[in-house]
Amino acid sequence: MVRQLSSQTKLLIVDDDAELCAMLKQFFEDGGFVVDLELNGDRGAARAETGGYDLMILDVNLPGLNGLGVLRRIRRESSLPVLMLTAKTERNDRIAGFDLGADDYLTKPFFPEELLNTTS
Repeated sequence: MVRQLSSQTKLLIVDDDAELCAMLKQFFEDGGFVVDLELNGDRGAARAETGGYDLMILDVNLPGLNGLGVLRRIRRESSLPVLMLTAKTERNDRIAGFDLGADDYLTKPFFPEELLNTTS
């Protein structure tokens, strides 16, 4: 569990799968969340550094800076909660995410309701 979220919670989703991002955006907006999307790691990190987000949902496999690099970069100056949402399922992948400061780690495939329960 990351922390209690409510409607008007502002989420940043950074994932290179445009179809998945669109589905997640619709799912969370239907629940009253405010959602921004980025499909590139460098742009995702820059957007996260601007502040104003309550949670980042972050993939590992990204063009530009990968998700672990994004996490490393934002952890230098931010305690923004980060949920890793990735196809990287190996034990070492999970450990690397947590070692770099991820708050939670959920593997793909997943059910949207499972993601909502993880973030609330």
